[in-house]
Amino acid sequence: MNIDFKWNQDTLIAIGASRSGKSDFVKQVIKPCKRMIVLDSNHEYAERYGLKKVKNPLQVTLNSALQASDYTLSTLNKFIIASRQFTNCLIVFEDIDLFLKNVPETQAKNLQINGRHQGLGQIIVSHRLVGLPLLMIQKADYLVMWKVPKMLEKNENDKWRSSIPTIDLHSQLSTHSKIVYRMKSEVAKPIHLDQCNCAECILERSGNA
Repeated sequence: MNIDFKWNQDTLIAIGASRSGKSDFVKQVIKPCKRMIVLDSNHEYAERYGLKKVKNPLQVTLNSALQASDYTLSTLNKFIIASRQFTNCLIVFEDIDLFLKNVPETQAKNLQINGRHQGLGQIIVSHRLVGLPLLMIQKADYLVMWKVPKMLEKNENDKWRSSIPTIDLHSQLSTHSKIVYRMKSEVAKPIHLDQCNCAECILERSGNA
């Protein structure tokens, strides 16, 4: 599906399990972008988009991809600080949950508040809701969620209920299906349900019926 994502202004968060299809979705969204900086945890973006590969988070430049060797909060913060030297570009965070590890105060939160004023768009990819700062969700323009694991504890589920009133629906989705939300007044409003019709998802839905 097409969404009106402004790559140098908007923030899109994609949340889903491995093999759900979130990376393919993100790659479709960023096709028009010619200026990007990527936290490339899966080492996929550099080859696909011809980006310069860097190993040091403080050495990222426009159209480069950081292929981090350690998934630490320090690496994430240094990457954001270096990326904010630039304007009019898109910052992509692949698997940001590997770096956050439930630490609430990070440069990532500051970027949500001020990034738009610098002409910085963001795409944030995560396997899960747990560990993401609530402010990150509330400041997003688009939230795309695939199936939320049933193991998500109820008390954690409640944490997001004020911003995502329909969160319970996600445990009922088939693996490759997704809901696209437009954030309005810090509350997610569903605008599209993409029900996957691959053989695996059809079989999964028939088992849940």
